[in-house]
Amino acid sequence: MLTYKSQRKGEGNISKEFSVRRFGLRWQVTLFLINLFLLCLFIQATGTQPNYLTNPNTYRATYSVTITNISARMDTLEIWIPRPVEWDSQKDVTIEEVTPSPTRAYSDPVHQNGIYYWKFQNKPKKGASMTVQEQFTFTAYDIIYDIDPGSVGQYDTGSQLYQTYTRSEELIEANDPAIRAKAREIVGDETNPYKKARLIYDWVLNHMRYQLIEGLGGARFALERGYGECGDYAALFCALLRAVGVPARPVVGYWAESGQPTHVWAEFYLPGYGWVPADPSISDEGDPNSYFARLDASNRLIFSKGFSIRLSSDHTTDLFQTFYWWWQGSAGKTRADFNLTLEPIRTAGQLLFQDDFSDPDSGWLLDANEDREFAYEDGEYSILAKMPDSWWWAAAPTDEPLSDFTVEVDLRQLSGLGQHNYGIVFRAQGDGFYRFGISGAGEYALFKVQSDRWIKLIDWTESEAIRTGSSLNHLKVVAKGSKISLYANGELLASINDHSFAQGAIGLYVEKRGTMDAQVRFDNIKVYYAG
Repeated sequence: MLTYKSQRKGEGNISKEFSVRRFGLRWQVTLFLINLFLLCLFIQATGTQPNYLTNPNTYRATYSVTITNISARMDTLEIWIPRPVEWDSQKDVTIEEVTPSPTRAYSDPVHQNGIYYWKFQNKPKKGASMTVQEQFTFTAYDIIYDIDPGSVGQYDTGSQLYQTYTRSEELIEANDPAIRAKAREIVGDETNPYKKARLIYDWVLNHMRYQLIEGLGGARFALERGYGECGDYAALFCALLRAVGVPARPVVGYWAESGQPTHVWAEFYLPGYGWVPADPSISDEGDPNSYFARLDASNRLIFSKGFSIRLSSDHTTDLFQTFYWWWQGSAGKTRADFNLTLEPIRTAGQLLFQDDFSDPDSGWLLDANEDREFAYEDGEYSILAKMPDSWWWAAAPTDEPLSDFTVEVDLRQLSGLGQHNYGIVFRAQGDGFYRFGISGAGEYALFKVQSDRWIKLIDWTESEAIRTGSSLNHLKVVAKGSKISLYANGELLASINDHSFAQGAIGLYVEKRGTMDAQVRFDNIKVYYAG
């Protein structure tokens, strides 16, 4: 969590802290040459810059700040909030509503962050409140770069971008002697910017320990203390890079999920590629390779980039993460409340979840005892049922209950080829769920469980679409409203209407019949929105 300072100045000059976690022949020849030049630039760019944006997620955000005047006289009240703009991984930003109409909408002169500004006179009165709110939609993308260090170009050291993002500034103290010395020590004789960034990234991970602090400490603080919050990790990473001539800047945002805290990460600039992400603090919790030159940015909202954002000639904020406010009047009690909610906007066919089980840390159940075993094996997910006449299932590690969706998976059984069954659990909630399965004998069935009662919606039915024995089968369920459609290997098996469960978890199951162990392996599960 990062602490955001809001300031009040005037007769009761007080500083208070709130924690709230983008034609003639000559002209024809000229146009031809211009087009040829642009084509060459395009070919060059596509040759070095991969299609690095993937897995788009669209959200609607509602963002509000409420100032309550409890006992003060507020002659002048000013409020600044971030105005979302488009960045590399944040596209299609649409402002749907801003209330009340802002006094001004503009961008800061250094980083081009969007800003909304309100100025009120003699508002709010004692005992009253003033709320400003914006509603907007945006689409966020995961970033996956495939960078060839040898293809990184040369910096234009005279450019505005290079001058801005290699300078020393408050909280990113690139010219501090200790930071400069440490940066040179880390990179040694390395001259490639990408390799410099990776050396510094790995060093920051080893040096830093996550610990909540009061406010934002910055790069020098993080270097000296060896601990801090996400903003301090990002500040140290950027300062060390700037000290060795690699442009870098912090990215200030919020997890794109209501109730989740604010977050700060970083990015560095590579000629021929652009701004490349790195998240040194979050990689402390997972695989560092997943947060360097790649990022789960489809689950993030970017508020601003850079620190020390200049809001006006009189006002600068350390980081523009939530809001900034200032009032002048007589001292008294006031309160500021910030709220941000985000709601996913789904489109038909949108990929919601996928796993090829190549990563044994992707979140599925791992457990084993004398009755059953859940494991990753050879790039697949395995469920082994040992206890006679038992069934076992594992829920997919998705973030939310699913309602209208298509789920598909490859599966094959390795033992007990004719007697067992296996397949997909869906809309699981509490002790209720649906279960679609096939057997090694070439049959399929659909059950629902409600209050410990097993109800046959479709009894075991033979189908030539199902491959028997240990053959690979591809199952699919389409659940939209009360209609449920079942498929095997691309062929529709049956459709049925049942409104017992509207949403819930998705999972994979194996049921053992008799005494022979039942082992099934699953691969390539994908879930799409079917709205």
